[in-house]
Amino acid sequence: MSKTHVEVERWTAERLTAEASRRGKTAYALANELLEAALRLCADGGSPAEILPAWKTMRVSKDVGGMPLLPRTLIGKMVDRLFETDPDWLGKEWFQAGRQLGDVLRVMYPTIEDLQVGAERLLPLVAERLIDVRRAGDEKGRSRIRIRVETDLTPATSAAGERFITGMLSAYPFRPTEVHVAEGAIEIVGVYEGRQPSKPHAEPEEAAAEPRESGAHHA
Repeated sequence: MSKTHVEVERWTAERLTAEASRRGKTAYALANELLEAALRLCADGGSPAEILPAWKTMRVSKDVGGMPLLPRTLIGKMVDRLFETDPDWLGKEWFQAGRQLGDVLRVMYPTIEDLQVGAERLLPLVAERLIDVRRAGDEKGRSRIRIRVETDLTPATSAAGERFITGMLSAYPFRPTEVHVAEGAIEIVGVYEGRQPSKPHAEPEEAAAEPRESGAHHA
């Protein structure tokens, strides 16, 4: 098969070479493997920007024993039925499930600021219209964080979703001080008591977009 030259940034070439060496491959072989996968994704209507968040979503789902192909309509019907008979038990179970997810997410996103970056990457892959994580001022020297999720959930699934999000955030740790739940929206404001970095952790594709040294290399 004939070869051709493709220009890439110096840092991209260095990372490609290092990763190929780690995997016991040539840079040529790994570059073709990566490009073929990305091109197949594009041919199916996807975007290269979806690759990392989609992989992370599947990885997290596997780590928590999730079922990503389960229809949300089925989950909604089950929650609505259980909410009528035992809302307290349902809330506790969703809180614990959220905490389990939070423990996994904290490995990938150690702080709330990192989680904010991850949420922005995740949004194109989920049905929710908005996942917003931001600072809401300070309270006695501690940062107040506001989390808002806009979705199409029913009142029952919104209530369960609030317990799930609260459980997830408790892994950071995050102490809720205000909770607002309405059909189609969940908003939680609380005090973040965890470590606070100077800036969010950069995602790999963001780092790749900021080459350390300019100049083109051939792959």
